[in-house]
Amino acid sequence: MNDEALDGTASAIKPEGSLAKASGKLGQQFIVESRPGAATNIATESVLNHQALNHPAGRPAYQRMINKKRIGDIGAFIQRGGYFPTNILVNFVDQCRFDLLPNKHNADKNIKFGWLYLPSKYKSAWMIDGQHRLYGFSNIPDKFLDTNLFVLAFEQMDIKTEADLFITINHEQRSVSKSLLVTLQADLKIGSSDPKEPISALASALVRAVSNDSTSPFFRRFEIPGVPAAQSQNLTIAEAVKGLVRSNLLGRVLPKKSRVPGFLCGKTDDETLSRARKVLNGYFRDLMDANPERWEKGRAAYICVNPGVRAHFQLIQEVLQYLGSKRIIDPMIDSADEITTALTKFIEPIKDFISSTSDKQIESKFSRKFGEGGVSEYFYNLCEILQKKHKEFGSQEFRGNSKRNRRTREFIKLIRTSTIFKMQFHML
Repeated sequence: MNDEALDGTASAIKPEGSLAKASGKLGQQFIVESRPGAATNIATESVLNHQALNHPAGRPAYQRMINKKRIGDIGAFIQRGGYFPTNILVNFVDQCRFDLLPNKHNADKNIKFGWLYLPSKYKSAWMIDGQHRLYGFSNIPDKFLDTNLFVLAFEQMDIKTEADLFITINHEQRSVSKSLLVTLQADLKIGSSDPKEPISALASALVRAVSNDSTSPFFRRFEIPGVPAAQSQNLTIAEAVKGLVRSNLLGRVLPKKSRVPGFLCGKTDDETLSRARKVLNGYFRDLMDANPERWEKGRAAYICVNPGVRAHFQLIQEVLQYLGSKRIIDPMIDSADEITTALTKFIEPIKDFISSTSDKQIESKFSRKFGEGGVSEYFYNLCEILQKKHKEFGSQEFRGNSKRNRRTREFIKLIRTSTIFKMQFHML
């Protein structure tokens, strides 16, 4: 790009006095609220100090390369009416013209209001933070360029200080925990027009409800975002919400983005939360009562753990579907109490297993179950326990997995009993 003039000004605040001194080695700063269309001016004048640039004045090069997909996603976000309440950080390499407003607008000795004239040449603004937010304006219709931007602009900051600031922003800052973001869904996304979001929001609200319910087996068992967890708080909100959403107990979304209610749904969101809370509390209270000591031990006993809770959510869905197919209950319309009674009666074999089985057997059955594969394996093991009594129970997926596992066990047994294996083992 050539160095042709680029016309643009922006209203700005210039810290002075004690505020200017507080900035220390960061030098002169301007807090800028851009006029409409200034995003184009700043983007045209800016340069990214990334590794591939190899600019002699840009060492050390600290920036990451632009991600084209991320720019496209941000552009779409802007076109949906989105805006950014956080600052973009730039460094102007040359001294900027700053025209003060009349004295009556500048009575405070620590702050000066005026017009900042954006430099009129390419590479005059070095991007420190916010490049994707800025370049998100690059491929969208002109009518969206009237979006105001907030910029913290530095003047003639040296390159090493730029790099230090970049490291501070991207390394020292802590990201918001996933559990907190999931928790906020309950307050922000219930009633959303996107059919997926209300299901996640309901799941989040449900987990929060049972966690705060003193009559629930989940009372104070979930980590609280931002608060050091007690030993008993080994469950995480994010995992529980993920399990509820994937179980379809609170509904599911069809390909055409229509929402279908789940077995625990009521007519309204409040009714859904009440119904689901009663069923989950009743179901898991029975599990807890089967062996309270194991439940309280959390991770150490492999029962009240994230993979286990998620597997039981999946099992509740599977059992209700089975009982509905046998017309033992109608899980869509029967009361929460009727559903809970049917569920707890059906899972008697699991309660007996938890109650009387040795610690070693529990560990063998349910330990080392992490990730999505771990949840599935935990679920299959629960189904296997139930199938010893309920011979027809189990989805095609479970039956296929059981068949594969049986063949694997038979193969291993065959290998171990073979003459060659015994000879090789004896030689070792």
